[in-house]
Amino acid sequence: MGETFLFNIAERVLDKIVDLSVEEVRLAFNVKTDLGKLKESMSSIKAVLLDAERQQHQNGKLRLCMWKLRDIFYDAEDVIDDFRCEALRKQIVHHPSIGFKHSDNRHVFHRETHSSVNSSDVIDDVWNENRARWIELRDLLRSMGGLSQSLPYEDCLILFTRWAFHDGGERQHPNLMRIGEEIVKKCKRVPLAVRTLGSLLFLKTDESYWISIRDSEIWRLEQSENDILPVLKLSYNHLPSYLQQCLAFFSLYRKDTVYYSDQVVHSWMANGLLEHRKQNQEREDVGYRYLNELQSRCFIQKEEDYDLYFTFKMHDLIHDLVLEVSQNECKTVNCQTETVDTNVRHLSFCDEKLEKVPQVLKKLKNVRTVVVQEVSRDSKTFHESLINLCVSNFKYIRALSLCNSPLEALPNSIGNLKHLRDFDLERFYNIKKLPSSFYKLRSLQTLRMYNVPLVQLPENMESLIDLRYLEITVKSKHFKAIQPGCWTSLQCLELLSCENLECLPEGMQYLTSLRRLVLYACPNLVSLPRSLKFLTKLEDLRISCCDKINLQMEAEEEGDKDLQLNLKTFAVWQLDVFTDLPRLLLERSSCTLKEIRIENCYSFAALPAWIKDLTSLHKLVVINCPQLSTLPEGMDCLAELRELNVRLSH
Repeated sequence: MGETFLFNIAERVLDKIVDLSVEEVRLAFNVKTDLGKLKESMSSIKAVLLDAERQQHQNGKLRLCMWKLRDIFYDAEDVIDDFRCEALRKQIVHHPSIGFKHSDNRHVFHRETHSSVNSSDVIDDVWNENRARWIELRDLLRSMGGLSQSLPYEDCLILFTRWAFHDGGERQHPNLMRIGEEIVKKCKRVPLAVRTLGSLLFLKTDESYWISIRDSEIWRLEQSENDILPVLKLSYNHLPSYLQQCLAFFSLYRKDTVYYSDQVVHSWMANGLLEHRKQNQEREDVGYRYLNELQSRCFIQKEEDYDLYFTFKMHDLIHDLVLEVSQNECKTVNCQTETVDTNVRHLSFCDEKLEKVPQVLKKLKNVRTVVVQEVSRDSKTFHESLINLCVSNFKYIRALSLCNSPLEALPNSIGNLKHLRDFDLERFYNIKKLPSSFYKLRSLQTLRMYNVPLVQLPENMESLIDLRYLEITVKSKHFKAIQPGCWTSLQCLELLSCENLECLPEGMQYLTSLRRLVLYACPNLVSLPRSLKFLTKLEDLRISCCDKINLQMEAEEEGDKDLQLNLKTFAVWQLDVFTDLPRLLLERSSCTLKEIRIENCYSFAALPAWIKDLTSLHKLVVINCPQLSTLPEGMDCLAELRELNVRLSH
């Protein structure tokens, strides 16, 4: 990871330097700094690094130098982020709705285990957005039958062709096909290797590129009969650098892990790995684009597609690859851990027998990520010592996942983690109150507190002005009102198992960036506020297991006629008294609304006549709503409707 990502790290540092205002740089160095010259110097450094990365595998001294330079760039990034933290602090201090409340004015700078797989199991790894081709390939592989270890060369060639060319494309490029035949011979009849290289070459028509794959030095590495890691490494080496470092991040997790797309994207985002934003794209969109690219290149395999996220797995051999390329950047800690490289940046704890933090970790200072996967939940000693280690040693930590902990409180010193961006506290069942210093975590972008039975939100939560994702459980009847200018970056708000909540907070209209609102298991919530009509970026509204809520909104006001909303998905499940759709929100989204889903709503008896006006609707699903007897007239006006699914029961 450190050897191959240095160019990308340097590029990231350069971008951050350029983003700093001249005044911030003067504050840092007390001199007039010419950012133009600095940018020019950094660009020259990047060019040298790009060339060095190509040579360092044959030069041990150069490789060592690259490692040292990597640490320098990481340290530079930490310093730059210090200034960003200070800028956030100042922004809050001077904020009219927030700053006067704070006295903190200090200046702070079942798994696959064989490299050869049964052909009938190659139906689980295959991905292609063209379903017709997927089915064709699936049927082809099924017809082979009885191949328990590897595919014959001829079948490997067919498999390679399917992945490397559009239908019939191999006939248009006979020269490429001849090179491809030689590449397939080197894949040792292993389907995973064949399709990985095929996907690498997909849509590439430059003959010299195909030759470079065929003649790569990696093929000359000594390897055993069934060793395909060199083949996978070849494909990995041809990934863009931003995908390489994102892929290597998976080495933190054990084999057989089921990954959740949103959690992975938030971890990448916390570590600054999401670059290359297109116009109007949010960082979360970039993360999903990266996942789709990795999937199309066969590095990950989608498992289940849910409404808000998808799950995926990684082939054991791909996992072996990421373990190799991550090198000294990532470390999985267990009971046998005795040595750790001092420059490790990412830690994972994965051992049910682990009851205390190994002493060797106390010498680490540069850790940016801590993930608790599987440890003894009964050991308060471990959890307390881990949190204390993070607070005392890891001052530049960006991502901290501490799910399923027995702790009854967090230390007040948690507020010292000013660089923390991704904080996962799910299933902290014994915590009822957050420490008073929590508001100091101003860099937080993602905060997960599902099944953390807080009596109420902590004071000054509005100080978390960088927050983009908030998942929370609160036991109070009411939320504190949202102030103007607060949480303006919030993309997703999920209120989960808020048993006593009677209404959404006042000031919802100030969540101007909100794209997703999820309400789950809030049995005393009775309605939605009209202020939702001001959330012009809201795309996804989902409500489930809210027994008392009725979504009939108040009559339209004069100003509502010009509203242009952007809902794309509206979904409700198990709402006992739900009878009416929220007309104001849906009708004002008629140009964007793609899906309506209604399930297990036993009082819902009729779709409204105005549903015919939702001319962009692609999907309408009504399941297990026994009171529904007819569909309204005018359904034929829904010219874009592709799926109509109405079932009175499951």
